[in-house]
Amino acid sequence: MDLTTADMNKIIKTSTSSFEAMRKQNTVYVDKTEYLYNLIQIEGGYFFLSRPRRFGKSLTLSTLKAIFEGRKELFDGLYIGQTDYEFKKHPVIHIDFATLELRNADLLEEMLLWQLLSIADKYNISIENKNQMKPVFKELLGKLYEQHGPVVVLIDEYDKPLSDSIDNVQRAVGIRDVLRGFYEVIKASASYLRFVFITGVTKYSKMSIFSSMNNLNDISIDSRYSTMLGYTQEELEHYFDEGIDEGSKALNIPKDEYIAKVKNWYDGYCFAPNSQTVYNPVSVGRFFDEGGEVFRPYWIDTGGQKLLYETAK
Repeated sequence: MDLTTADMNKIIKTSTSSFEAMRKQNTVYVDKTEYLYNLIQIEGGYFFLSRPRRFGKSLTLSTLKAIFEGRKELFDGLYIGQTDYEFKKHPVIHIDFATLELRNADLLEEMLLWQLLSIADKYNISIENKNQMKPVFKELLGKLYEQHGPVVVLIDEYDKPLSDSIDNVQRAVGIRDVLRGFYEVIKASASYLRFVFITGVTKYSKMSIFSSMNNLNDISIDSRYSTMLGYTQEELEHYFDEGIDEGSKALNIPKDEYIAKVKNWYDGYCFAPNSQTVYNPVSVGRFFDEGGEVFRPYWIDTGGQKLLYETAK
Protein backbone atom coordinates (compact mmCIF):
# COMPACT_ATOMS: atom_id res chain seq x y z
CA MET A 1 0.00 0.00 0.00
CA ASP A 2 1.31 3.43 -0.94
CA LEU A 3 1.35 5.76 2.04
CA THR A 4 0.11 9.32 1.80
CA THR A 5 2.15 12.23 3.12
CA ALA A 6 2.89 11.91 6.81
CA ASP A 7 0.49 13.77 9.10
CA MET A 8 2.98 16.13 10.69
CA ASN A 9 1.89 18.46 13.49
CA LYS A 10 -1.52 16.81 13.74
CA ILE A 11 -3.49 15.89 16.85
CA ILE A 12 -3.50 12.21 17.81
CA LYS A 13 -7.04 11.40 18.89
CA THR A 14 -8.53 8.11 20.15
CA SER A 15 -11.81 9.41 21.55
CA THR A 16 -13.73 9.47 18.27
CA SER A 17 -14.64 6.82 15.71
CA SER A 18 -16.17 9.34 13.31
CA PHE A 19 -14.30 9.44 10.00
CA GLU A 20 -15.86 12.80 9.15
CA ALA A 21 -14.74 14.34 12.45
CA MET A 22 -11.20 13.03 12.04
CA ARG A 23 -10.92 14.43 8.52
CA LYS A 24 -12.39 17.82 9.39
CA GLN A 25 -10.29 18.22 12.51
CA ASN A 26 -6.51 18.40 12.64
CA THR A 27 -6.29 14.68 13.45
CA VAL A 28 -3.97 11.88 12.36
CA TYR A 29 -5.77 9.42 10.09
CA VAL A 30 -3.93 6.28 8.99
CA ASP A 31 -5.14 5.67 5.44
CA LYS A 32 -6.84 2.27 5.13
CA THR A 33 -9.03 3.15 2.16
CA GLU A 34 -7.19 0.88 -0.29
CA TYR A 35 -8.66 -2.12 1.54
CA LEU A 36 -12.13 -0.60 1.41
CA TYR A 37 -11.77 0.27 -2.27
CA ASN A 38 -10.98 -3.38 -3.00
CA LEU A 39 -13.96 -4.59 -0.95
CA ILE A 40 -16.56 -2.33 -2.51
CA GLN A 41 -15.70 -3.36 -6.06
CA ILE A 42 -17.89 -6.40 -5.43
CA GLU A 43 -21.54 -5.55 -6.15
CA GLY A 44 -23.85 -7.08 -3.56
CA GLY A 45 -20.97 -8.23 -1.36
CA TYR A 46 -21.82 -9.49 2.14
CA PHE A 47 -18.88 -9.30 4.56
CA PHE A 48 -18.25 -10.13 8.20
CA LEU A 49 -15.17 -9.00 10.14
CA SER A 50 -14.29 -9.96 13.69
CA ARG A 51 -11.74 -7.93 15.67
CA PRO A 52 -11.12 -7.15 19.37
CA ARG A 53 -12.73 -4.09 20.91
CA ARG A 54 -11.10 -0.72 20.27
CA PHE A 55 -9.36 -1.96 17.14
CA GLY A 56 -10.97 0.38 14.61
CA LYS A 57 -14.16 -1.46 13.59
CA SER A 58 -16.43 1.53 14.18
CA LEU A 59 -14.07 3.87 12.33
CA THR A 60 -14.02 1.43 9.42
CA LEU A 61 -17.83 1.47 9.20
CA SER A 62 -17.88 5.25 9.53
CA THR A 63 -15.44 5.43 6.62
CA LEU A 64 -17.57 3.07 4.53
CA LYS A 65 -20.62 5.18 5.31
CA ALA A 66 -18.88 8.32 4.07
CA ILE A 67 -17.81 6.51 0.89
CA PHE A 68 -21.33 5.30 0.10
CA GLU A 69 -22.88 8.66 0.96
CA GLY A 70 -20.73 10.14 -1.78
CA ARG A 71 -18.66 12.35 0.54
CA LYS A 72 -15.76 12.59 -1.92
CA GLU A 73 -14.42 15.78 -0.34
CA LEU A 74 -13.50 13.86 2.81
CA PHE A 75 -11.14 11.59 0.85
CA ASP A 76 -8.90 14.21 -0.66
CA GLY A 77 -5.33 12.92 -0.47
CA LEU A 78 -6.35 9.39 0.54
CA TYR A 79 -5.91 6.30 -1.62
CA ILE A 80 -9.53 5.93 -2.71
CA GLY A 81 -9.77 9.62 -3.53
CA GLN A 82 -7.09 9.14 -6.17
CA THR A 83 -8.76 6.17 -7.87
CA ASP A 84 -11.51 5.88 -10.47
CA TYR A 85 -14.18 5.35 -7.81
CA GLU A 86 -17.20 7.54 -8.65
CA PHE A 87 -18.51 8.13 -5.10
CA LYS A 88 -22.07 7.46 -6.19
CA LYS A 89 -24.53 8.28 -3.42
CA HIS A 90 -26.40 5.36 -1.85
CA PRO A 91 -28.94 5.16 0.99
CA VAL A 92 -27.18 3.79 4.08
CA ILE A 93 -28.63 1.86 7.01
CA HIS A 94 -26.02 2.08 9.77
CA ILE A 95 -26.80 0.42 13.10
CA ASP A 96 -24.40 0.25 16.04
CA PHE A 97 -25.55 -2.33 18.58
CA ALA A 98 -23.09 -0.94 21.12
CA THR A 99 -25.27 2.17 21.44
CA LEU A 100 -28.58 0.35 22.00
CA GLU A 101 -30.26 -0.47 25.31
CA LEU A 102 -30.29 -4.26 25.29
CA ARG A 103 -31.56 -5.65 28.60
CA ASN A 104 -33.87 -8.19 26.95
CA ALA A 105 -35.26 -9.35 23.61
CA ASP A 106 -38.34 -7.09 23.71
CA LEU A 107 -36.24 -4.01 24.36
CA LEU A 108 -33.79 -4.98 21.62
CA GLU A 109 -36.63 -5.29 19.10
CA GLU A 110 -38.09 -1.99 20.29
CA MET A 111 -34.75 -0.20 19.89
CA LEU A 112 -34.17 -1.70 16.44
CA LEU A 113 -37.66 -0.61 15.39
CA TRP A 114 -36.94 2.92 16.63
CA GLN A 115 -33.65 3.03 14.70
CA LEU A 116 -35.25 1.82 11.49
CA LEU A 117 -38.08 4.34 11.74
CA SER A 118 -35.53 7.11 12.37
CA ILE A 119 -33.70 6.10 9.20
CA ALA A 120 -37.02 6.11 7.32
CA ASP A 121 -37.65 9.68 8.51
CA LYS A 122 -34.15 10.72 7.42
CA TYR A 123 -34.89 9.59 3.86
CA ASN A 124 -38.53 10.80 3.91
CA ILE A 125 -39.84 7.23 3.65
CA SER A 126 -43.42 6.62 4.76
CA ILE A 127 -43.81 3.30 6.60
CA GLU A 128 -47.32 1.77 6.71
CA ASN A 129 -47.05 -0.70 9.61
CA LYS A 130 -44.85 0.79 12.35
CA ASN A 131 -45.46 -1.81 15.04
CA GLN A 132 -43.10 -4.67 14.22
CA MET A 133 -39.41 -4.68 13.40
CA LYS A 134 -39.26 -7.26 10.59
CA PRO A 135 -42.02 -5.83 8.35
CA VAL A 136 -40.74 -2.31 8.96
CA PHE A 137 -37.22 -3.35 7.97
CA LYS A 138 -38.45 -5.14 4.86
CA GLU A 139 -40.62 -2.19 3.79
CA LEU A 140 -37.82 0.27 4.48
CA LEU A 141 -35.33 -1.62 2.32
CA GLY A 142 -37.82 -1.91 -0.54
CA LYS A 143 -38.80 1.76 -0.51
CA LEU A 144 -35.23 2.98 -0.11
CA TYR A 145 -34.32 0.97 -3.20
CA GLU A 146 -37.29 2.29 -5.17
CA GLN A 147 -36.70 5.93 -4.26
CA HIS A 148 -32.91 6.17 -3.84
CA GLY A 149 -31.32 3.12 -5.45
CA PRO A 150 -29.38 0.10 -4.07
CA VAL A 151 -29.04 0.14 -0.28
CA VAL A 152 -25.92 -0.24 1.89
CA VAL A 153 -26.27 -1.96 5.29
CA LEU A 154 -23.57 -1.44 7.93
CA ILE A 155 -23.88 -3.28 11.27
CA ASP A 156 -21.42 -2.57 14.09
CA GLU A 157 -20.86 -4.78 17.17
CA TYR A 158 -23.61 -7.20 16.12
CA ASP A 159 -22.64 -9.58 18.96
CA LYS A 160 -22.88 -7.15 21.87
CA PRO A 161 -26.49 -8.09 22.78
CA LEU A 162 -25.45 -11.74 23.09
CA SER A 163 -22.19 -11.02 24.91
CA ASP A 164 -24.06 -8.91 27.45
CA SER A 165 -26.41 -11.85 28.09
CA ILE A 166 -23.82 -14.63 28.18
CA ASP A 167 -24.74 -15.41 31.80
CA ASN A 168 -28.49 -15.73 31.11
CA VAL A 169 -29.40 -18.48 28.66
CA GLN A 170 -33.10 -17.64 28.42
CA ARG A 171 -32.41 -13.98 27.68
CA ALA A 172 -29.66 -14.88 25.20
CA VAL A 173 -32.00 -17.21 23.28
CA GLY A 174 -34.65 -14.48 23.02
CA ILE A 175 -32.08 -11.97 21.79
CA ARG A 176 -30.75 -14.54 19.32
CA ASP A 177 -34.22 -14.94 17.83
CA VAL A 178 -34.60 -11.19 17.36
CA LEU A 179 -31.19 -10.95 15.68
CA ARG A 180 -31.90 -13.96 13.48
CA GLY A 181 -35.12 -12.33 12.28
CA PHE A 182 -33.25 -9.11 11.56
CA TYR A 183 -30.68 -10.88 9.38
CA GLU A 184 -33.34 -12.97 7.66
CA VAL A 185 -34.75 -9.72 6.27
CA ILE A 186 -31.31 -8.76 4.94
CA LYS A 187 -30.97 -12.14 3.22
CA ALA A 188 -34.46 -11.95 1.72
CA SER A 189 -33.80 -8.43 0.42
CA ALA A 190 -30.63 -9.21 -1.54
CA SER A 191 -32.01 -7.69 -4.73
CA TYR A 192 -32.25 -4.30 -3.00
CA LEU A 193 -28.71 -4.27 -1.61
CA ARG A 194 -25.46 -2.82 -2.90
CA PHE A 195 -23.19 -3.83 0.00
CA VAL A 196 -23.41 -5.33 3.50
CA PHE A 197 -20.69 -5.17 6.16
CA ILE A 198 -21.06 -6.61 9.68
CA THR A 199 -18.53 -6.36 12.51
CA GLY A 200 -18.22 -8.00 15.90
CA VAL A 201 -15.78 -9.17 18.52
CA THR A 202 -16.87 -12.82 18.32
CA LYS A 203 -18.76 -15.01 15.88
CA TYR A 204 -21.40 -17.13 17.59
CA SER A 205 -21.35 -20.00 15.12
CA LYS A 206 -23.60 -22.28 17.18
CA MET A 207 -26.31 -19.65 17.72
CA SER A 208 -27.46 -19.82 14.06
CA ILE A 209 -27.81 -16.04 13.83
CA PHE A 210 -26.46 -15.96 10.29
CA SER A 211 -27.93 -19.34 9.26
CA SER A 212 -30.00 -17.76 6.50
CA MET A 213 -27.11 -15.65 5.20
CA ASN A 214 -25.22 -18.36 3.33
CA ASN A 215 -23.55 -15.72 1.16
CA LEU A 216 -21.84 -14.01 4.12
CA ASN A 217 -18.10 -13.79 3.45
CA ASP A 218 -16.10 -13.97 6.69
CA ILE A 219 -12.85 -12.07 6.10
CA SER A 220 -11.71 -12.18 9.74
CA ILE A 221 -8.72 -14.41 8.97
CA ASP A 222 -8.37 -13.58 5.28
CA SER A 223 -4.73 -12.67 4.68
CA ARG A 224 -5.78 -9.99 2.17
CA TYR A 225 -7.42 -8.03 4.99
CA SER A 226 -5.32 -9.06 7.98
CA THR A 227 -3.77 -5.57 8.27
CA MET A 228 -6.92 -3.60 7.40
CA LEU A 229 -7.33 -2.72 11.08
CA GLY A 230 -4.40 -1.92 13.34
CA TYR A 231 -1.12 -0.36 12.24
CA THR A 232 1.68 -2.10 10.38
CA GLN A 233 5.31 -1.32 11.19
CA GLU A 234 5.55 0.80 8.06
CA GLU A 235 2.42 2.75 8.99
CA LEU A 236 3.64 3.33 12.53
CA GLU A 237 6.97 4.75 11.41
CA HIS A 238 5.34 6.85 8.67
CA TYR A 239 2.33 8.39 10.39
CA PHE A 240 3.86 8.70 13.86
CA ASP A 241 7.37 9.71 12.82
CA GLU A 242 7.17 13.02 14.67
CA GLY A 243 6.06 11.30 17.90
CA ILE A 244 8.85 8.75 17.53
CA ASP A 245 11.45 11.51 17.16
CA GLU A 246 10.13 13.43 20.16
CA GLY A 247 9.82 10.31 22.33
CA SER A 248 13.31 9.03 21.60
CA LYS A 249 14.76 12.45 22.39
CA ALA A 250 12.76 12.74 25.61
CA LEU A 251 14.00 9.35 26.80
CA ASN A 252 17.48 10.04 25.45
CA ILE A 253 17.74 6.75 23.57
CA PRO A 254 18.53 6.03 19.88
CA LYS A 255 15.56 6.08 17.51
CA ASP A 256 15.93 2.43 16.50
CA GLU A 257 16.05 1.36 20.15
CA TYR A 258 12.96 3.45 20.89
CA ILE A 259 11.05 1.90 17.96
CA ALA A 260 12.02 -1.58 19.16
CA LYS A 261 10.63 -0.78 22.60
CA VAL A 262 7.36 0.52 21.13
CA LYS A 263 7.12 -2.67 19.08
CA ASN A 264 7.72 -4.83 22.12
CA TRP A 265 4.87 -3.12 23.99
CA TYR A 266 2.19 -2.61 21.33
CA ASP A 267 2.86 -4.82 18.30
CA GLY A 268 2.19 -8.54 17.84
CA TYR A 269 -1.48 -8.92 16.86
CA CYS A 270 -1.81 -11.36 13.96
CA PHE A 271 -5.13 -12.06 12.24
CA ALA A 272 -4.22 -14.58 9.55
CA PRO A 273 -1.67 -17.40 9.24
CA ASN A 274 1.78 -16.11 8.25
CA SER A 275 0.48 -12.54 7.98
CA GLN A 276 2.19 -9.37 9.10
CA THR A 277 1.54 -8.36 12.69
CA VAL A 278 -0.12 -5.06 13.59
CA TYR A 279 -0.09 -2.58 16.46
CA ASN A 280 -3.17 -1.91 18.55
CA PRO A 281 -4.34 1.54 17.37
CA VAL A 282 -5.70 2.73 20.71
CA SER A 283 -2.49 1.85 22.55
CA VAL A 284 -0.38 3.63 19.93
CA GLY A 285 -2.64 6.67 19.85
CA ARG A 286 -2.79 7.12 23.61
CA PHE A 287 0.93 6.43 24.01
CA PHE A 288 1.95 9.19 21.61
CA ASP A 289 -0.85 11.51 22.70
CA GLU A 290 0.60 11.41 26.22
CA GLY A 291 4.08 12.27 24.97
CA GLY A 292 5.47 8.89 23.97
CA GLU A 293 7.48 8.54 27.18
CA VAL A 294 5.44 6.26 29.48
CA PHE A 295 5.11 2.62 28.41
CA ARG A 296 2.04 0.98 29.93
CA PRO A 297 -0.94 -1.15 28.79
CA TYR A 298 -3.20 1.64 27.54
CA TRP A 299 -5.64 -0.67 25.76
CA ILE A 300 -6.82 -2.51 28.86
CA ASP A 301 -7.69 0.83 30.45
CA THR A 302 -10.21 1.64 27.68
CA GLY A 303 -12.71 -1.10 28.50
CA GLY A 304 -13.33 -4.21 30.54
CA GLN A 305 -13.19 -7.83 29.43
CA LYS A 306 -16.65 -8.80 30.66
CA LEU A 307 -17.09 -11.71 28.23
CA LEU A 308 -13.82 -13.32 29.32
CA TYR A 309 -14.56 -12.78 32.99
CA GLU A 310 -18.05 -14.25 32.76
CA THR A 311 -17.04 -17.32 30.76
CA ALA A 312 -14.07 -17.96 33.05
CA LYS A 313 -16.23 -18.18 36.18
